[in-house]
Amino acid sequence: MWEVVKKNRPGKVSMNLKYSELACKCGYSNCHFTLLYYPSIDAFNYTRNDFGEPIIMTSAFRCQSHNTDVGGVDESYHTKGMAHDLMPVNREDDAFDRLHEIAQRYYDVVIPYHSKGFIHCHKLGVEK
Repeated sequence: MWEVVKKNRPGKVSMNLKYSELACKCGYSNCHFTLLYYPSIDAFNYTRNDFGEPIIMTSAFRCQSHNTDVGGVDESYHTKGMAHDLMPVNREDDAFDRLHEIAQRYYDVVIPYHSKGFIHCHKLGVEK
């Protein structure tokens, strides 16, 4: 279910998703890995396929330091590689609403932050 990969790993984890899109965006010199959670990656792929348009992943895995910097909650699903913050490339309201609706089919938790322009999505994992 989980895999640890080097943060700067080249290439794609799937047809529509690069490893770099899942990596922590912190820039800390001691942040060297990305934690991948394949059920969340599968949920993204299904969402992207049904949506039929590019999706920007504004946040995925976060190291603990970066999670603290951005005000993330303790035990954030981002620090476990289980969460994705998604934004449609097309910023029209109907695209956001459509992406929200589709993400609900594949992720366990979907929280729209309409005013901020992104949708937080995560899988709950084996404890569900």
